[in-house]
Amino acid sequence: MALFGEALDSVDLLFIHADADSDPVTAYETRVQPCCNLLHAVHRHCRFQCIGVIPVRETEAWAIADVNAVTRALGTTRRADELGLPDSPARAERVADPKAVLRAAQHIVLGRSRQGRLQAAPLHAVLGETVQLAILRQMEAFRQLEIRLRDALQALWHT
Repeated sequence: MALFGEALDSVDLLFIHADADSDPVTAYETRVQPCCNLLHAVHRHCRFQCIGVIPVRETEAWAIADVNAVTRALGTTRRADELGLPDSPARAERVADPKAVLRAAQHIVLGRSRQGRLQAAPLHAVLGETVQLAILRQMEAFRQLEIRLRDALQALWHT
C-alpha cells in the first residue's frame, strides 16, 4: 500500500469507472464514492480528486452512439439500421446490452470467419479515439461526467 500511496502523491485526478446498470446514482453511491472515501482515508496526505465515470449501462453505449465512428472502425459504409445500431445517442444510452450490439455489428460486417480477427481491444481503441465529443454530449451520463470533471478541476484550482 505504501507504493500506491507514493503514486497517489503525484495524482491530481483519479477516474473510477462503474457501469450504472440503469441506476447511475446507486452506482456512484455504492461503488465510486466508497472507493474514493477509502482511498482518502488511507492516504490522507494526498489531495487527488475522484471522478466517477458512470455510463448508464456500459461504456460501449458511448461507442455505439457515434454510428460514423463505428462504421469507420469496421471499414463499412452500411447504415445504422443495417448494422442494428441505434439511430441516436439517446437511444444508444437506452440499449440494454451495448456490447452485444457492437458484436452483432461486427458479425454483420465481418462474418463469422473474420470476426475473431478484429479483437475488442483494438476496436475499442479506435472508437475511443474517433467518437465525437459533440455526440457524447448528447448523452446524459457523459454530460454528468463532464460536470464532475469540471467541478474536480475547479476544486484543484482553488486548493
